[in-house]
Amino acid sequence: MQIFEKIKIKLKDGKSELIKIFGIPVLQYDKIQVGNQSNIKYYIPTRPKKSKKNIVAYLKVNSIRNYTILNLQNWINIVEILGYDYYIICDNEKLKKIILKEIVFPSTDIKIIKSIRNFKLRKIANNLADKTWTNAALAHLTTFYHAKSLGVKAFWNIDADDTTMLVTSTRAAEILKTLEKYADKKDIKLFSLDMWTSYTGGTHWTFGVTYTDNQFDWFKYFKKVKDLKWMYKYRAKPTLINIDWFCTYLKDYESINIATYYIENLRFVHWDDFCCRRNYANLCYWLNGNIYYPILWDLFKDPKGKKTIAQNCIKFDLNISENECSQFYKNYIPTGKPNI
Repeated sequence: MQIFEKIKIKLKDGKSELIKIFGIPVLQYDKIQVGNQSNIKYYIPTRPKKSKKNIVAYLKVNSIRNYTILNLQNWINIVEILGYDYYIICDNEKLKKIILKEIVFPSTDIKIIKSIRNFKLRKIANNLADKTWTNAALAHLTTFYHAKSLGVKAFWNIDADDTTMLVTSTRAAEILKTLEKYADKKDIKLFSLDMWTSYTGGTHWTFGVTYTDNQFDWFKYFKKVKDLKWMYKYRAKPTLINIDWFCTYLKDYESINIATYYIENLRFVHWDDFCCRRNYANLCYWLNGNIYYPILWDLFKDPKGKKTIAQNCIKFDLNISENECSQFYKNYIPTGKPNI
């Protein structure tokens, strides 16, 4: 641990510097541009303010990749347009420093929290996922636990380090608002993007870009299972099962209104190594009843590159064009030096 550390933070309308001694924030300096004047403020940093909004967003990040900051910045921009507070969930201290250095924040109200890993949540997580996926389960449980403490109406749970909707931030914000209104009207408790549902023939619901009803008593069901026996509904052996599968179980066997959506003609990226992990990382789009994975379908001539959209997926046609997505890709995705 460094004895003395100065962290320069980029702001949309200025800049900030954070001084740490032995890792503890002791002083912060802000210079905010208001019209032709600069407002300068020195203060001792305190814990982030508790959100008073009805909806918040949890932006989960943990991997240090060339695309991490690109994606997180994009999601922060989207949430800013929505007018919501956001909490970045990050358990990687090195990445946290990179975030503070590279992200352009809307304001000095920067909320970065760690996954809650107390005994209570660990006990729950051990019954919702196998050992491989326990830490991921804790990150997801943190969103439910933290949102419950805030008392918000609903929240977005977003894998912010490896997902991109290939449309402008304004357009993406419009999409999320449309999904919120539909979910509220139809009393959908969890509403998530079709990242794996169609790929698995309609069998596997997953998190990714997920709207959550926070007025529902989630912990009643999280605490209800006392072991991993529920996993045998989906696996001969209880391995490679994550909390996404448990939510699939809640949908299938507890009759909770958990649903999947897709946006017609939207290009969406789930980032990773597109060649070596081509069945995990993907660029995809939904069109005329099919979901296409052009890297698999066009480049590798793999029949897995075209799947019928699952019947239990809900369609939203918001007049998105191929050109709209390609222009965003050309204008936003950098071709030069990565920012990590």
